[in-house]
Amino acid sequence: METYTETRIISLNSLYANNKKNTYFLSDVEFYFKNVLKDETNIVRSTIQLINAQIPVSYYCINYTNDTLQFTYSDDTTPKYVTITRGNYNSSSLITELKSKLLTAGYTFEITISRITGILTFSSFTTFSIYGNNLGVVLGLDRNESLEPPMSIGTFYLTPPFPLNLLGIKKLKLFSNALATHSFDSFGSGNNSLINTFSVNSAPFGLIIYETPTEPVILKSKTINTIDIQIYDEDNNFINFNNINYTLTFQLNIIRTQPVLTSPIKTITDVLEQELQKIDTDIQALANEPLGNSTDGNTDNQDNTEADNNDIDPSNTLDFLQYSGQIS
Repeated sequence: METYTETRIISLNSLYANNKKNTYFLSDVEFYFKNVLKDETNIVRSTIQLINAQIPVSYYCINYTNDTLQFTYSDDTTPKYVTITRGNYNSSSLITELKSKLLTAGYTFEITISRITGILTFSSFTTFSIYGNNLGVVLGLDRNESLEPPMSIGTFYLTPPFPLNLLGIKKLKLFSNALATHSFDSFGSGNNSLINTFSVNSAPFGLIIYETPTEPVILKSKTINTIDIQIYDEDNNFINFNNINYTLTFQLNIIRTQPVLTSPIKTITDVLEQELQKIDTDIQALANEPLGNSTDGNTDNQDNTEADNNDIDPSNTLDFLQYSGQIS
């Protein structure tokens, strides 16, 4: 079975998304098209590949997923919360911001960092505890655990077990149901609509430029009219692009069977040659046909006499046709 490949370029810009499902986040969008791919009988398979991408690092290391500290303070065991400003921080600016927001809320903490280990130390003149979720994970606590500090000479000190982590988002994951292939992600431990990942190899407020076309992979969908795009971080949280747009370029490859011709296509030359062959055949038949019958046994003489009298040469096509009445 012979096949050929039809290629289609799909260029997407989040600015022109028809449906921005999470508004200025721009990480859950839909583009409305018509007949990007139709279910046709001569399609053997369809594949998709990402050609290039331009993605702004416009999201923050402290964002809507990790901007809140949960803790207890003094003898009150009711959890308390302090939210810091979302943005990009280094250790010094984060400590300043956190102390300021705690003090504004009425809680006094001293926070320092080891320049050798990168581990923070919290201290206060009253008992407290910090929870290892949300901002606590960034500060070096284990996820979903809480720490209570021991008292040392009237001051309570708490040192998380891990360094301060301000690396932020390290990988972007690109999903699409319309362009889904057969992929696996450890977050969901199963097959899903993941179609590509991007390493965050650019500084904050920079640009991730992806220019390495992927290998074509087989599409699950046989019909595509709407293309959906979702972009997550490594923990499957939607990225907040802060209304800064990104672009993606895909190549759709449609492998089709070659049409089978039931009869060869005839050109004008073919038709003329066939007609000339028919004329030659008719001429030969007429040339071999006796011109008349004689009862006195002199057929040959009569034929020769008539041929001589009329000067007809059967080998001359035009003379013979005129003589035989086929042309005038």
